[in-house]
Amino acid sequence: YIELQPNNIEAYYSLGICYREIGDIQMAEKTFLKALKMNPDYPYLKGQLQFMKNHLCDWVNYNETKKNIEKDITQNKKTITPWQALSVIDSPKLLKDNTMLFIDNKEFNKGSVFASHIGYQSINWNLLLQQEYISEDYFAEVGFVPRKNYFKIQAKAAYLNYTKDKTSLLSHGPSLNQTYFFDTLFENKDKMTTLQYSFNFINRSRLSISLRNQFVKLLSDFDPLRTGISELKADSEHTWNNFTISYNSKPQNRFTYSIETIAGGYYSKGKRKAILSELSYRFQPFLELNSVINYNQIKLPYPWKENSFWLLGFKANLTVTKTIFFTNLFQYNEQLGLWNFNSRFQWRYKPASDIFLVFNSNEIILPSISTGWNLTFKINYWLNI
Repeated sequence: YIELQPNNIEAYYSLGICYREIGDIQMAEKTFLKALKMNPDYPYLKGQLQFMKNHLCDWVNYNETKKNIEKDITQNKKTITPWQALSVIDSPKLLKDNTMLFIDNKEFNKGSVFASHIGYQSINWNLLLQQEYISEDYFAEVGFVPRKNYFKIQAKAAYLNYTKDKTSLLSHGPSLNQTYFFDTLFENKDKMTTLQYSFNFINRSRLSISLRNQFVKLLSDFDPLRTGISELKADSEHTWNNFTISYNSKPQNRFTYSIETIAGGYYSKGKRKAILSELSYRFQPFLELNSVINYNQIKLPYPWKENSFWLLGFKANLTVTKTIFFTNLFQYNEQLGLWNFNSRFQWRYKPASDIFLVFNSNEIILPSISTGWNLTFKINYWLNI
């Protein structure tokens, strides 16, 4: 999401929370620091950043930050959560005031969200009607809401015809999927219509052919290539069609694969051709190899012109013993100039209890050259209470 909205502070704040929850404290600190530069008064951001610094034993400017947090509390500003405040604030009165400010935070009670889902399924028919609504002033106390101020309606109808003859084809049939996004004033923002015909085989392989029409009204400036060349303006409207053929092989084989081809339009009356594939082979019971090979060719008007990108990924899962596992992942994204390597060692020393040692290294060129690595150690222990 940050690639699409690089100046969205809520996205950076939520990403920092995610890094914190998985134990990557250094990346959490860096992410919160980026968000702080965007808006130092964003709710609870100062506290999150200082809490990460405490974990890293980084006491630079600690006293100054502590005074600023205490001053914010006296001014009824949302600056630190009550449980994080215990590691920063000494005054019982300020701790109480901060807790009451957190509990009485009217922003937590703002907005509304509503969703409904109804469906019908039989041997031949699959019908679905789904609705979502999120108000413009909705605030999620936990988690991240990537989009607000919208009303979504999705409807789907699919029919399967089962073959009576003894052939390799088990069933086939069409499906129609219609999705609308409106703002809360019911102005159309996005629309997607997909007509698909699927063939399901007895060996569980599947072939699908689909035609999709898509309309998008941009909510903010958007780089259609994410390369920094230029951006399409907010509120501009874009419509295009895509034709897709996809095939998934039977999953019970040691060698499995899926392939998808896409041809059609793109933003700003552009053209897109793509081949997406995944390959996998199992050397049972010790080794599983997986690879992702994607290629995109996109033609857009000036200044983007014609661009092509490769996405390559390779993963190896090694089962050393019944309790020791070793996984390595390598990925290259030509579009962003991203190189990533991840290596994970796992020891299941007791049932549902594991020790993890994870190494991660990456380098990204866009929007600016950035490199980094981290080493994470984690222990899980299952308690029967």
